[in-house]
Order: sequence, then structure tokens, then C-alpha cells
Amino acid sequence: MKLFSSNPVPPGIVIRQTFDMIVHTGEVKLRNHDNRSIDDLSQGVRENFVALAPEEANAVIGVQISTSIIWYDFTGAVIYLTFCGNPAIVEET
Repeated sequence: MKLFSSNPVPPGIVIRQTFDMIVHTGEVKLRNHDNRSIDDLSQGVRENFVALAPEEANAVIGVQISTSIIWYDFTGAVIYLTFCGNPAIVEET
């Protein structure tokens, strides 16, 4: 599934159908001395977000991400990521 955050979608992409907006909030645990990137750590949150889209959708357009951080003493932090966007059927021209 493709995720598009730009508005409008990039050139060469035609939107055939859109569906109701989907929203998902998930937490990403950050620990001291963890060498993984935030992109790797947040993969599960993105996958859960995309899983909310109807099966026929092949993209989510207008994706926006919001973050909130809760710090802990010396052990690390938790980032709450909220993804929202509209599932869509798109075609490349």
C-alpha cells in the first residue's frame, strides 16, 4: 500500500475512489542505547494504520502524523504517533 502525504497527490497519480478517513494512534517505546531508527521502531504503528483501510484500497492519501512524547527518568521515552488519512483507489498514468 502506498502512503501519500502531499496534497495534491504527486503527478502521474489519478484518484479513482476515496473512502472514509481512518485514524490510528500507537505507541513507540524508545530505550536508551537502542540503535534502531524511529522509522524502524514505528513500523508496527504504520502497519496497524494501513490495516484499517478497506481491502480494495491500494493507497492512503493526505496522510498526516501527529506526535506526543512522554519522557521517563533514565530508561527512555514513549512516543505516541497518530496517523490519519483517506484510503483510496489510485492508478498510475
